[in-house]
Amino acid sequence: MLFLNKIKPILLDVYMPEELEGYDVVCKTGNDKKPFMKPNKNKFGDISSCFGLVEMQKRSLTIKAWQQIDVIQDDNQIKFEPANDQYFGSELHTHQTCGFAEKENIEVIKIAPPIAITCNESMNFLYTASPFAYHPLNIISGINNLKYNCQTNVFIYFEKGKKLNYTIKPLSPLMHIVPLSNRPIKLNYIYDWQKTVKMLSVKKYQMFKKNKMYRRMKLLG
Repeated sequence: MLFLNKIKPILLDVYMPEELEGYDVVCKTGNDKKPFMKPNKNKFGDISSCFGLVEMQKRSLTIKAWQQIDVIQDDNQIKFEPANDQYFGSELHTHQTCGFAEKENIEVIKIAPPIAITCNESMNFLYTASPFAYHPLNIISGINNLKYNCQTNVFIYFEKGKKLNYTIKPLSPLMHIVPLSNRPIKLNYIYDWQKTVKMLSVKKYQMFKKNKMYRRMKLLG
């Protein structure tokens, strides 16, 4: 007799402010229904049967805009005007690119959502732009280990000299978080702003520097 073990899910704790409860700001991408991704048995070869998009919908989380954010770029001046300053942070990171941004004539800016996601095991996750929504923001992809860093920061490239006046609408998809694993995801939501702030504090993630992966990265330069 063949015995099949049930696949253990990846358990994620999601911390957010109390005001975001009930809005699905962080959700499994497949739970966010999209008419254009509904399977069509009478038609093959359209977007709903694209393997890459079907797998993205099935395996990823979606991080949505938690409020309206106006993005204004006038030549080299870039401003963000959020509906609520308390739950918004942004920071220029161009100076940290070791000349890459200057060479490409771009600015690099980090947006910090009021969202922390933790995993109780060492697991890498891909952070990437959503293929299910179009906007003029060039969101950068990267890999994060949610056991050691719970931040859900969104990094964006802005081409210098451009003009932009764009509104990020509430609950519009910003990016996906994809586990580099075939295991399913199980979410546990904690709506508590004080706990969220504590999880996002820099001190908590000093332990990342003690991790073997971090030391290996330092050795590789």
